[in-house]
Amino acid sequence: MKFAIKSDVGQRRKVNEDAAGYFESKNNIPLMMVCDGIGGHNAGEIASAMALMSIGQAWEKTEFNDIEEVYQWLIKKITEANEAIFTRSAQYEDLYGMGTTVVVASIIGNQLMIANVGDSRAYVLRNFQLKQLTEDQSLVNALLKSGEITPEEAENHPNKNIVTQSLGVTSSVEIDFVRMTIKNEDTLILCSDGLSDMLSLEEIRNVMNHYSDVEQQVEKAVQEANEAGGRDNITVAIAKIQLQEEVA
Repeated sequence: MKFAIKSDVGQRRKVNEDAAGYFESKNNIPLMMVCDGIGGHNAGEIASAMALMSIGQAWEKTEFNDIEEVYQWLIKKITEANEAIFTRSAQYEDLYGMGTTVVVASIIGNQLMIANVGDSRAYVLRNFQLKQLTEDQSLVNALLKSGEITPEEAENHPNKNIVTQSLGVTSSVEIDFVRMTIKNEDTLILCSDGLSDMLSLEEIRNVMNHYSDVEQQVEKAVQEANEAGGRDNITVAIAKIQLQEEVA
């Protein structure tokens, strides 16, 4: 698997509160993750780092061979990360209310497992077509699903960045999961809303299809998000899937 990651402060923020990483288990199973911190006093930076490192470092000690084990493990570790951030937030006044989104992906054989809290996203590019895999846990998406607003209204809604779930803000958290069979040469994209709010699905697809190298893809995606306004921190993690012959 070829992997690349890029995180940028954007055009309007002074601090990058995103965090992202790539980790491997003891038997070389990959885990990639993007977190987008929220909260005042730059506390979001602490929340995203806590989530990234607690989940990532725990992953490096695992040795799973089954995707169902990964699913159960992610429930446990994301719940633990939520509790740790929530507890830390309550202990320090300047950290009160901090939280973070998280989108995590792992692949065993030809099985992809994604866990999502908040509005950071996962996409897959297959045969030049881009598909969004996760569903935003956000106020605007809830309004859209209920028919209270149109897709056009959702694009520029004033409450677009309000998430309905995040790690650390409440004592419990609702985790969404996506499981799918992947194919050789699929490309997986994880990103914060600093990318998805700036570029449409079609614009992200065009970047992915114009460049074949993952390093170029992350660089160009961040560049285009900045050129479109860069209203938030921008983080993109891209993996090009290369399966073993027996599961291709």
